[in-house]
Amino acid sequence: MKICVSDLYKCFGEQGLSLPDDFCFAKVVHDSRAVTKDSLFLAVKGPRFDGHDFIKQARASGAKAILCEKRIDDQADQIVVPDVVQAMGQMASYLRERISKPVIAITGSSGKTTTKELLAHALSQVGKVNFTKGNLNNHLGVPLTVFDFDEDADFYIIEMGMSHFGEIEYLAKMVSPSHALVTNVGHAHIENLGGRLEGVAKAKGELFACLGEDAIAFSFDDDPFIRTMLTAAKRISYGFSGSCDFNACEVKVSEQGNEFCVCYGEEKVLIQQKLVGRHHVQNALVVYAICNTLGVDDENILSALKSFEIHFNRGRRLDFDGHVLVDDSYNANPDSMRAAVSALVESFPQRKKILVMGDMLELGDQAVTLHHEIGVFAKELGIDALYAKGEISKNAVLGFWKDDKEFLKTHWDSDAKGLAQKIIRQEWQQGTPLGLLVKGSRGSAMEKVIEALQAPERCG
Repeated sequence: MKICVSDLYKCFGEQGLSLPDDFCFAKVVHDSRAVTKDSLFLAVKGPRFDGHDFIKQARASGAKAILCEKRIDDQADQIVVPDVVQAMGQMASYLRERISKPVIAITGSSGKTTTKELLAHALSQVGKVNFTKGNLNNHLGVPLTVFDFDEDADFYIIEMGMSHFGEIEYLAKMVSPSHALVTNVGHAHIENLGGRLEGVAKAKGELFACLGEDAIAFSFDDDPFIRTMLTAAKRISYGFSGSCDFNACEVKVSEQGNEFCVCYGEEKVLIQQKLVGRHHVQNALVVYAICNTLGVDDENILSALKSFEIHFNRGRRLDFDGHVLVDDSYNANPDSMRAAVSALVESFPQRKKILVMGDMLELGDQAVTLHHEIGVFAKELGIDALYAKGEISKNAVLGFWKDDKEFLKTHWDSDAKGLAQKIIRQEWQQGTPLGLLVKGSRGSAMEKVIEALQAPERCG
């Protein structure tokens, strides 16, 4: 959005800058390497770097003014505030008041990024959409997202992440959503939230609690935690139950994709997707509900849902050597792992099904038990073999193979290439068509296993 000197004065008071009041900045950045001519540089203090150390570098790269917490000896105009991060939120809140079009906020323990991308794809059929890029979903990323918005967009989508209480409340008050949804309540970041799902629900529920009476909360009523979240907003329910305002029925999941019907009121609409897995049905269902509520016609919604493909490592499909690999390596928690395993079993009934998992992080004292339970769950559901990388994931291997430690020698490795070689030797080269799911927390770097499986020298 266009930010001028006069806007800075309105937010932070008269600062006596040398720039004229009507001077507008070409860019607002917090990374000195991204500074270009006429930028506003935000000197953010982080755990590893202090933006104040890079003010002169930013100035040399073309920054016209600096938002900082202490004045330094430099020719650049400097706006001094008590806390740059808080000031970013204040600026974002001020700019939000310029937006009269729908602002849709999305949070949840899993699925929020895919839902955001799918919703943006659908709404782009009928208008200009601005939405969160990448994972800019925290106390820094959300204001940066708002700064980058275009004032002439028709829809704005903001993804919100959190790991502690109060973070969603801070972001929700900053952007005042007109529409909001919580995808689910799961075990993500549970060690910071009292170690219980009730804590996760309380933290995620801050989004609904901040909505005004004119807003709309899209409630996934199959989740009891979401169903009971308090809000002043109008509630629109969705789920797999016939009692929901929008419900998914006649669900068919196959290797080629999903097919289901959305029923609402007296209407029944057939949805087709290239994505596989019941969790993607849930994502598509809420996207349909939001778009329908916003007045988008069915032709555009159905076309968008049918054409959407995942091009990132959050469930994309890779086909090679006659095998199918589902790359869900971006992140994981116990609930998203169970959903992805269920999708693998349901979608590839004719293939030998292999789960390749990495450590699921931030689970606190429950980590060992939750990993072991995933192993047991995968075995009971019909997974044919489980391989793992990471110290905590040893427990998943033991859960799957009934605590026989001999299987750690053949189905676990601390190294991505070592694990890939075991999979290739024991599974890949045996001639049976495979369906593989590769999934783990970001810190597990499971994409390296996929790279090793695809590497030409992998059989060496």
